[in-house]
Amino acid sequence: MLKVIHFGIDVVRWAAFWIFMMGSAVVVWPFYVVRNFVRLMFGGGYFPLGVGLIVLDQVIKRWAVVVLKERPLPITIIPGFLDFKYVENTGAAFGILRGQTHVFIIMALLTIVIILLYLSLVEQEEPMVRVALVLILAGAVGNLVDRVAFEHVIDYIHVFYKDWEWPIF
Repeated sequence: MLKVIHFGIDVVRWAAFWIFMMGSAVVVWPFYVVRNFVRLMFGGGYFPLGVGLIVLDQVIKRWAVVVLKERPLPITIIPGFLDFKYVENTGAAFGILRGQTHVFIIMALLTIVIILLYLSLVEQEEPMVRVALVLILAGAVGNLVDRVAFEHVIDYIHVFYKDWEWPIF
């Protein structure tokens, strides 16, 4: 019984710390961004890369809705390996936790805030780390747009080989 109470106290402390840290970030970060806007947005070319990826993601997804949604057969790109096939995913990766749109919206917002905080607070970082974070950020924003607008994410890439099949993403 004592271990359960101690565990509960640890959870409350962790939650309080997390709320304090996120609250502090939400209060301080906008001032930091406003003060350093030009350097953050255009230094290193990461901002145009992120915006370009988000726009490209949305354009391809609109194409998938127009071309693939009503199509009875997928578009074969590499026979026996790669198709474009329309799927509406209401879950997370591989369709887990289907229908939890609000949870995924909150998770995407937290992911976006955390990555933006990290990118804005770290002065010098390996370029590949920044590119990777911008890719994750663009994916999170693209999926957030889909979830808010349609309550699902549009997936269309189907990879397979003989009897093996990767979930459409």
